[in-house]
Parts: sequence; C-alpha cells; structure tokens
Amino acid sequence: MRSSREVHHAPLAGGTRAVHLERMKHGGDKLVSESLGVLSFVLELAVYAGLVTGYFFLVLHFLGGALRDLFTTNKVAYAFVALALIVGQGVLLQTITTHLLRFFQHLLKRN
Repeated sequence: MRSSREVHHAPLAGGTRAVHLERMKHGGDKLVSESLGVLSFVLELAVYAGLVTGYFFLVLHFLGGALRDLFTTNKVAYAFVALALIVGQGVLLQTITTHLLRFFQHLLKRN
C-alpha cells in the first residue's frame, strides 16, 4: 500500500494525474497548517513575554514599596499576597494572551 506522500511514476493519463494533484493539495494544506501553528506559537511567546515584562514593572512600580513593608512586618501576610499576585498574573495574562491570539489568528486566516 502506498502512502499519501508517495509520488506515482505511472503515466499521467486519465485519473492518475487528478489523484496526484489531490495528494499534493492535501500535503500543501498540511504544510500551511503546520507553519500557521509555528507562527502562532512564536506570536504567543512574544506577546506573553511582553505582557509578563510589563506586569512585572507595573507591580514593581505600584506595589514595590507596600510589598517591601509587608515583607519586613508580616511574612505570612506577604506570602499570601505574593501567591495571590502570582495566581492573578497567571489568570490575567493567559486571558489577555488568548484573546490577542484569537484576534491575530483571525487576521492571518482572513489574509
């Protein structure tokens, strides 16, 4: 049994050429799908890296002093606040990244 990627060396008479072209078409669709997956991953990585960096500097700027004071006065409360910030960061950034990627994928598929 021949695989779908195997090239026929038979004459291109009748339906053989149509079968060959159909197989090429499906292979090309798979290649385009794989390249969109790689592009989507790279885009997600870039967006997420930018959002994490921005989140870090926002928390550092707005909450840095309060977190430092909380750390020196009450380490247990600091631990809970830090865990809440970590969970909040994960949920918030994942939600934003998901919506941005859907938007970008919609634009890529439209073009």
